[in-house]
Amino acid sequence: EINSLNERFKVLIDPPTLGILSLDDDVLRPCAALDAAFLRWTRHPDRMVGFDARTVVAVDEEGDERKVDGATASSRWKYGYMSTTERSNEYVMTLPRAAFVHRDYLDLYTMALPREMYRFVAENLECEDVAMSVSK
Repeated sequence: EINSLNERFKVLIDPPTLGILSLDDDVLRPCAALDAAFLRWTRHPDRMVGFDARTVVAVDEEGDERKVDGATASSRWKYGYMSTTERSNEYVMTLPRAAFVHRDYLDLYTMALPREMYRFVAENLECEDVAMSVSK
């Protein structure tokens, strides 16, 4: 009934497992890849383990992108897209569009995420991936 990206993390029934596969409806992954990701997640259940990562970059006054360690006090931060992440081989977050997460993180997102962030996601239909990274 509610059209919000926040709903994707709302637990409707008590899950029988600790690991939850968060998967967008437009994502296809081979079963072998899912098996490998799940095995990795079982070794690190406190982390989100998935396939898509993003980075952040610093943007100077002229609009030029810099690595994070090249940021200055006047730099703005910008969401780095997949090509930026692949080029630098560095990332700051795993996206929940295809990832295993601990079921407790779903409750944390829904109940403990700062309400200002929760409302932003609801109103703008974006940034749930960043919010999930913050909530865990």
